[in-house]
Amino acid sequence: GRCALGKRFTGDTIHFVSDSVFVAFYDNFGIEIITHRRPPDGTRYVGNNEPRGFMARYEPSTKP
Repeated sequence: GRCALGKRFTGDTIHFVSDSVFVAFYDNFGIEIITHRRPPDGTRYVGNNEPRGFMARYEPSTKP
């Protein structure tokens, strides 16, 4: 499978550790970036509950 952590980690060395329950990502200093429960087999996408694409930066208008 593939994993994406976002542009913030472009060019960084990321370490991936997994077992039958969890998947975890660590930076080169051993600091945990994120840990998730392992998704069921066949899962194609696991989101982070944030909007994707330009909607992530979209600010609703405050004009009436």
